[in-house]
Formats: sequence, structure tokens, C-alpha cells
Amino acid sequence: MKLPDDPKERSQLIVLIGIVGVAAVYGIYMAASSVLMKPQREKQEQIEEITEKLRKANEAVQMMPMSQKNNDNHIAIISEIDSKHILHPRMGKNYLLPAEEFVREQEVVSKSKVISVKEIGISNFPTPDPPKDTGDAHAPKPKPKVYAFKIYTVRVEVAEGLHNMIKLIKQIESANPCISISAMDIAPESETPFEHSMSFDIQWPIWNATKTTEKIMQQLKSPAFRETIKKTTVSKIKKTKPKTTKPAPAVNTVVDAEAQAELKGLGIPTDEN
Repeated sequence: MKLPDDPKERSQLIVLIGIVGVAAVYGIYMAASSVLMKPQREKQEQIEEITEKLRKANEAVQMMPMSQKNNDNHIAIISEIDSKHILHPRMGKNYLLPAEEFVREQEVVSKSKVISVKEIGISNFPTPDPPKDTGDAHAPKPKPKVYAFKIYTVRVEVAEGLHNMIKLIKQIESANPCISISAMDIAPESETPFEHSMSFDIQWPIWNATKTTEKIMQQLKSPAFRETIKKTTVSKIKKTKPKTTKPAPAVNTVVDAEAQAELKGLGIPTDEN
């Protein structure tokens, strides 16, 4: 390549060639660096991802004792509610037997008079409308809400006046806070207008037969769960164990006898017992 004769043009051309050369070298360097550094960057990203997973795993491991303790407490609470407040069937699917037994027990405690306990039946909790479909074909379809419990209702007919019914209702509500008095009916009798026919409805929560509740019931009935409840109960008893009182210090009888002798010498009466 022949350079221009003009010194100024020659200098400009040389500078331009230098700039192009530097740019070409820089481009080659960057291309080579990209090819050579890409595997290293990918490894670095993998290392950072694995490090983050290990950090979260360590946090989860450190939280396991607390999570296990909270889980045991929650299971114990569920077990207590299930055994005390949830109505369970007998002889297959007979809910009337335990319901009437409960009512008769409260009748005795409240000293009231129950004429009859009749079954109304099982109903579902009112469910809200499912969420509206967004129209997206790939989005999951909205599902209606399913509760873990259903409602079992009986009608109790009482006698001996309104005061008798109020006593029974108060006793029932105090015996089981999970039940509900859903309806009440007071009507005069045609033949005896001064006496009224009185009744009210009681509603219990009962387990709804779903996959979720079946898993819960299996866990509640499992031997491992019973052992967990036993340990949790024992630990609570240990925490609430009353402190033992220290024995009273022994009385120095020799010193006490000398003191009494001195008091007698001074004419002061003493109780030797």
C-alpha cells in the first residue's frame, strides 16, 4: 500500500490504520474471551445456585426442631377438638345415638325436661361462588371450595316452660362450644293455651369424607400419632408440675429447753407443748 506524499494525509492514514487495528484486536479478544469464559460463567452461576440451595437447606434443618414442636402442639389441639367437640357416628353411620346421649347428659346436669330428640339430617356448609374463569385455556380451572366438615342437625322438644328450655340451651352451649343452636320454635297448644310446645335445633360439626379428611383421620388413629400426643402431654405435665416445698428446719430442742428454763426463772409462763 502506497502512502500519500502529503505528510498530513500520511499521518491521518497511519492514525486511522492504528485505530482500525486496535478495534480489530479488541474484537478478536472479546470474541475469544466470550468463547473461553462462557463455561466458567455457567459454572459460577451453578455454584451460586447450589450455594443458595444449601443455605436454604441449612435454615430448614435449623428450623426442624421448632417446626416439629409446633406440629406436635397443633396435632394435640386437633385431637382434643376431635374427641371432645366433633360428633362421631356409631354402629356404622348413626349420628343420632351420640347426639341424643349428649342431650340427655345435659338434661340431667341442667335439671330440665326433654321430651324427644329427633334427627333432621346432614347438610353442607354454605359455599361461596367459585372464582370466575379468566378465559385462559392454559390456566387451571377454578374449583369450588370444599370444607372439611359438614353439619348434623337434630330437633329437641322440651317441656315445663320457657325457663326450662333456657337452662338446657345454656348448659348445651357451655358443654360444647363448637355446636350451634340454629332454630327455636315456641307455639301455644290448642287444647291447653297456657302451655306451649317448645323445640330448638342443635347443629354439630361432623367430618366431611374427602381425601384430605381421610388423611387427617388416618393420622389421628395411627400409633405414631398416639405416641406423639403422649410425649406432648407428658412434657406439658412436667412444665406445670407444682414446686415441692422445702421441709421445715429441725428445731434445736436443747436451746429451746434452756430458753424455757430461763423464762420460768423470770416468772414468765411457757407452753411446754
